Amino acid sequence: MTDSNSNKKGKDIWSRITLGQLVAAIQSLGDRVDQLEHETWRLNIKTRCPSSLWGEVIDKLNLRHDEKTRHSLYNIWCLDRHEIQKLVGKKKKIHDGTEKDGCESNIDDKEQNSVSEGKNLPLPSNLSLPLPTWPNTRANKQENIDENNPKNVFVGEISLAFTFVEWKNAFSRTDQKMKDDWTDIFYEKLKASGIRCSTKFKTPTIKKGKRKQNCQYFCCYATCTIGKCPRKYQITLRHLPDQNSSVLFLVRFFGQENHNPVIKTAARKVSGKKRLLIGKRANEIGPLAVYRELVNDADRDLLAAGNYTQCPTIETIKKTASDFHDKSSEHIHGYIHDTGEMPFRVHLYSESQIRRYVNYIRKEKYSYVHTDATGGILPKMSEQKHSLLYAIIFKDGIDVDDTVPLAHAILSSHTVATAIMNAVLQTFNTETINIHLNRCWNVIQGQYNAQQLRSLSFIHLCCCHVIHAIARSLTAAHVDKKTRRATLHIFAFILCSNDIEQLYDILGSVINIFGDPNEQKAKEKLNKMLALEFDVDEESESMLKDGKKIFHEAKEMDDELRVVGEYLRSNAPIIHQSPFNKEAIRRYPDLANIIHNKSKTY
Repeated sequence: MTDSNSNKKGKDIWSRITLGQLVAAIQSLGDRVDQLEHETWRLNIKTRCPSSLWGEVIDKLNLRHDEKTRHSLYNIWCLDRHEIQKLVGKKKKIHDGTEKDGCESNIDDKEQNSVSEGKNLPLPSNLSLPLPTWPNTRANKQENIDENNPKNVFVGEISLAFTFVEWKNAFSRTDQKMKDDWTDIFYEKLKASGIRCSTKFKTPTIKKGKRKQNCQYFCCYATCTIGKCPRKYQITLRHLPDQNSSVLFLVRFFGQENHNPVIKTAARKVSGKKRLLIGKRANEIGPLAVYRELVNDADRDLLAAGNYTQCPTIETIKKTASDFHDKSSEHIHGYIHDTGEMPFRVHLYSESQIRRYVNYIRKEKYSYVHTDATGGILPKMSEQKHSLLYAIIFKDGIDVDDTVPLAHAILSSHTVATAIMNAVLQTFNTETINIHLNRCWNVIQGQYNAQQLRSLSFIHLCCCHVIHAIARSLTAAHVDKKTRRATLHIFAFILCSNDIEQLYDILGSVINIFGDPNEQKAKEKLNKMLALEFDVDEESESMLKDGKKIFHEAKEMDDELRVVGEYLRSNAPIIHQSPFNKEAIRRYPDLANIIHNKSKTY
């Protein structure tokens, strides 16, 4: 495919089919071609059935019927790429006999047009033309580099061997990035190899994906900070080693070493674990005693080269002692306690907020903490996701003004609801969601007394947030409007009900109405369920029953939070381990087949 558009989003699809094949497949739908725009590209129960139009097109093209293929074909048709709608119309006229067959060849000719036009053009023979030469790129000889510059003179190379434990302490395989103290680990390795420079490391380049086959997996540069020393180091790793194996780096030196401690000295910044250890020791024996110890243990060769990294100044040691005292102290100083750049994060709280919360939970028999997030606080930053303000608040009193913030955080890295719930449960109860669900089941069965209940924390989801999440799920599934509102009403009633037996009866009715194709009285049962009254205040009831407003807000939401399908897509689905679900399957065995078939669609 020589059309420039095929090199963009449709590159994968055009490597498997031609434009003529796609036109023929769509034309075979006949009068149903106009319905293609109205069928979603998403895969669900309806679009997986044999009557799916895009499914017919994909089958004729002998492609794999998945969501990615549907999305590619949908974009090509709806965006009218390569004027495909016009080509299908011509093909249809030819098939109906209203045009000559000669026009059919124009479809495939369009793909090769740019190639055929310039295929037989004669090249003029001009002996004065220069011979072709290789481009002056990094992959070939770098003629643009000034080799007379002392910084670019190649001096030598060595290898750095990392054990499995050392590499694990420096690199995170999960996040595919270096850990906080990686520069100290590399510096110690360079120092052990006889390098005397006080090195400053630049941000490493780590290869992502598998497209660039010739690139190094890891590449980092370091420079010497002692005076005018031109020494530069290039540290590379060709391939990512296997897990639990050692790592071998290649280190190349550029520039002659030039150290004169009489003129200039330098030292690396004291950070990470080393800073904590020095601060702890300074609090125990004093800054001056720590300074004496460090001077006595320092490497004389490094000191002679002007590298004073092992001997920080008295002022630096005093500052590390102060920082360690602040971290280890029971008193909370300041308001900003944790910051980060990639991803952006700021944690905000004060000691007075923590103390008031402690007093609140001491005097209240049942205490409540509310957590929520909102956007629009900060504009979107470069190379960051949208920042949200997370707030933890509690109500210490009966007045409106008694709402007190416990802590705030501005974060640009967000996760799904299950991860947040897991974090909350680990903090308050030291348990997971699965254990918490079993605990909730035991509470309903009456296996705890009041004192035991007050010693535990339980999660209560905001009904408004859950209703909007369910509305977004129903909208994304393209359920018809009447069924959507009925389903939303049933979910709202389930959220407001406190009778477990009534909830299981409602679940049985839902299975009969929506899961049994042979149910004759489905409409009557549905109307009966829609007549159920909510056991809530009037304001909450009016909000929960306003289905039109809820679906309108759900449609305008940018994020697509789908709580209904969230658990089904996880590796170890929570729904299969929940005691509530096990009891529901015991009462209604058909529910197991419904969940099993639903999980296959994701």
